Amino acid sequence: MADVVVCDAVLGNVVIKFFEGLSTFIFDLWRDEFSGSIRGRLAYLLMRPSVGRIRGIFDYEKVGGSPLLGVRGTVIITHGRARRRMIAFGMEVAAQTARTGVPGLIAESLAASRQAGEARPVAPLDVPVAANVPEEA
Repeated sequence: MADVVVCDAVLGNVVIKFFEGLSTFIFDLWRDEFSGSIRGRLAYLLMRPSVGRIRGIFDYEKVGGSPLLGVRGTVIITHGRARRRMIAFGMEVAAQTARTGVPGLIAESLAASRQAGEARPVAPLDVPVAANVPEEA
């Protein structure tokens, strides 16, 4: 499983929304199955620790947010319907990003790549061109 996926904003938003909806749908199905009968309730009692661990993996609120790249400084984007819990996690992400100097590390890496001739320079706030879309002449 990838830790980081880089894509344009529209595709990224569609993928994120899809997986958030899918995980909600799956957990709603589980809830219906577990609450539908005595056997389901008993099964839930036996499976509760495992279900909790799985739910923790799919809990998108714990991610808090994602860094907005291409700006100078630390900017964290979070969900539009974020609740207090997700905002708190997002603030932790922002603090950790600022403490570790992620924007500076990215700038240094891009500068080193530019010097090595590996990447074309991109000014801050430029919209990156998707890899599969040919640039116009």
